[in-house]
Amino acid sequence: MVHRGEHYRCTVPLPVIAMTRWRAPCTGGERAVLPAGEAFVIANEPPEGATAVYCDPVRYDELHAHFVSARDRRDRRYVGYHLCIEIGAIVESCERVGRIPGEAPHGQ
Repeated sequence: MVHRGEHYRCTVPLPVIAMTRWRAPCTGGERAVLPAGEAFVIANEPPEGATAVYCDPVRYDELHAHFVSARDRRDRRYVGYHLCIEIGAIVESCERVGRIPGEAPHGQ
């Protein structure tokens, strides 16, 4: 099981859903791939029985354009993104790592 605050690095390209957050009563999201070698932090404590978890890439700003369209990023209602990753994929395709020096996930 994974836990909030744990850091992972994917060892292979990892399928994710890039979820967008808005100052509006809606969310958005698209299937995407987190490139191999990228690190992320578990953003929420998954409830019992959860199959996926929200995560923040350590290189949040650098990967922003990779996951969110320019149109969405320019919209005044847009406030950010996070990744939804299957817990099984994290267990099978990622390695747990310590905090990466000099880097912190978005919002921390």
